Amino acid sequence: MLERQFDKAREQIEEARKLYPQNPFIVAFEERLSIFESRGSEKSSQRTPPPAPVETKPAKEHAEPAPARAEMQVIQAELEKKIRHEVESEYKLRFTGELHKAEEASAKALQEEREKFEQQQNALKEKFDQQLKEALEAAKSNFSRERDTELLNAEQNLKAQHEAELSLLENEMKTELMKQYQQELQVKEDQFRREKEALLDKERGTSREREKQMQEEFDRKIADNVQKIQVTFQEKTLRQQKDEQDRLRAEMTVSFQETLERERTSAKKLYDELKNSLEATYRSKEEKARVQFEQQLNERISQAVKSAKEEFETKRNELRHTLEAEFEEKFNARVEKERERIQKEAKKSVDAERNKLLAQYEELLHEQDEKIQKIRTELSKEKEAVFLQRLERIAHEYENKMELLGANIPPTQEGRLELYRERIRPFYVNGQPSVDEARKVMQLKELLNLTFDEHLAVESDVRMDLYVESVEKKILSGEISAGESEALDELKKQFLISQEETARLEPYILSSLKKATSKGRILVVDDEILLLKTIEDLLTENGYLVATAADVRSAIDVLGTTEFDLILSDIRFGVDELDGFKFFSMVQENPRLRKIPFVFMSALKDGIIVRSGLQLGVDDYLTKPVDPDILIAVIEGKLRRFQKYLKK
Repeated sequence: MLERQFDKAREQIEEARKLYPQNPFIVAFEERLSIFESRGSEKSSQRTPPPAPVETKPAKEHAEPAPARAEMQVIQAELEKKIRHEVESEYKLRFTGELHKAEEASAKALQEEREKFEQQQNALKEKFDQQLKEALEAAKSNFSRERDTELLNAEQNLKAQHEAELSLLENEMKTELMKQYQQELQVKEDQFRREKEALLDKERGTSREREKQMQEEFDRKIADNVQKIQVTFQEKTLRQQKDEQDRLRAEMTVSFQETLERERTSAKKLYDELKNSLEATYRSKEEKARVQFEQQLNERISQAVKSAKEEFETKRNELRHTLEAEFEEKFNARVEKERERIQKEAKKSVDAERNKLLAQYEELLHEQDEKIQKIRTELSKEKEAVFLQRLERIAHEYENKMELLGANIPPTQEGRLELYRERIRPFYVNGQPSVDEARKVMQLKELLNLTFDEHLAVESDVRMDLYVESVEKKILSGEISAGESEALDELKKQFLISQEETARLEPYILSSLKKATSKGRILVVDDEILLLKTIEDLLTENGYLVATAADVRSAIDVLGTTEFDLILSDIRFGVDELDGFKFFSMVQENPRLRKIPFVFMSALKDGIIVRSGLQLGVDDYLTKPVDPDILIAVIEGKLRRFQKYLKK
């Protein structure tokens, strides 16, 4: 990127992504590459040659103090804010106390007036509630009476309208059904007439055919008789033949007439029977049609009446709801109007009394405000004076510390590497840093003008240091022993320890495991994190395995899972926390722990406190700040005696 070979840099980033896709530095490098490319495009558009890299140390030293000064200003502002907050908290308590004293005097005087006002207000409220109750009862009575009257009138009108509509509907249905009945009856009559005429025509045709048959038979018989007579009486005379023919004709005519009369009588009788049967059938069908008509009429009238009743009930309910809503609205309006009137009267009385009390209250408040303002002014002046004194003292101390520490970027390469190692160490505590942390690491690398190889070297040292510290803690807690390798493999994977780095660290790990078997385990309990870290480093350098706890409860939990050879504890902890004396008593109550040497260390130098601790039975008492040599000597002596006791 520095040589502006952006394509080659992007290819290398893609190759790194294939090897380790989860590496957070890939994202950071891509972002830095984009920044370099944008800078390059801006410079090329301006047609200016890229500036030569500055190699002289003096120029670098002149360019570097700006971030340091900005950082110092931020730290100074935060420190000033913290001091102001502490001073304000102290004087806030004093001001609150003075304010409470001043308020108690006015509160007592106001309490009597407030009780009097509340009594008057309760009396007015009772009067208002009574008037409102009477007004509501009267309005409800009028509303019920008017509503019932309106509903009765409306129901009567609706009922009359319903009856008129029902009568009209019934007449229309009767007319329609009667018309339908007449049409059906006319159809039946036409059908009967057609059947009657057909029957009559049939009978006539039958009679004619019968007469024709009889005539033909008669003529045939006459012809046969005449032939017989002619055959029989050939010898008779023509006159006799004619007379005989006339006689036979007369006889046959009489016989034919009698037969014809019988046939006619029979046909008429049959015709009458068929006619009567047809008339009976017609009357039956007519009666059935009339009954069916009346049944349909009654059913349709019943359905119409039912539908009309349902519609009547629907309209009746709608009308009732409408009238009730209208009267409810009127009732609410009356009630609201009466309520407003009574409220105005009550408010006028309450306001008059309130104004009177407010005048007295304002007068008391004015006097109280003058007192409070006077106290506030005095305390503010005193607070500002104390704040300025503390700020000047802290500023002086801060300037001395910054001068001793050297807040500027180190001028030498070794100093920059050491600063870089110190700053990136927190990012690797849990293994690989996050993407945001990787961005910060890259920005810091560029700020210190380090190469990527230098970054890799420092990063490797940091990872190995943190890996070693994690191994030591695991050894202390008993999670790792000489025969276990899975926990070590997990830590190697977490901190990305390569085989080459493992080979370099293996002697040290074996040495730590050896120390774990030969040196004692010590539990250090203190709520000062900086002191806790300092003692842990001191004891670790001297070959001891150290576990730390920031409060008594955490220490009890650690004692429940790990064996220790000595306990080193502070006496005073947080406000809500257990103290060292209680911690010692809890240890002594446990038969497994009471034999462990117990040493107090505290900044409390009061003889009574020292004697109290020794009277409880503690093995020793050290005062803060603890001298390292004395601390090591005390621990070695107690452990030596404890180990002799265990051997016995």
